[in-house]
Amino acid sequence: MLSIRQDVMDGLRAEGREDFVARMAAHFTPLYPDICKSLGAEGTRERIRRGIDCAAGHDITGEADVCRFLGLQFEYGEDFENDPRLPWAAAILATDQPRKGERLYRAALLRARTVHPG
Repeated sequence: MLSIRQDVMDGLRAEGREDFVARMAAHFTPLYPDICKSLGAEGTRERIRRGIDCAAGHDITGEADVCRFLGLQFEYGEDFENDPRLPWAAAILATDQPRKGERLYRAALLRARTVHPG
């Protein structure tokens, strides 16, 4: 039986997390160039790390759902889930239902279509 020490497992998790952070930075930098330019490369990665932690605090942990959550943070602000102008976000995050990231994303798309039809 193979046994992997806890410190090795922690290192693998950290390496995987940083790989995800780098991929998300590469994904969001061209989508939000002004924000990312003002933050700088390391600031952008740090914002993504905070976003990952925030998503996890809402039980959003799958890569696709975390990516959606991060996209909403870039679009609406890091604290979008507490913004009184976005009550749909708080309502979704207050539930115990799965796939919150996907549900948030769909709600944001619906809102965008309602606010900017066409």
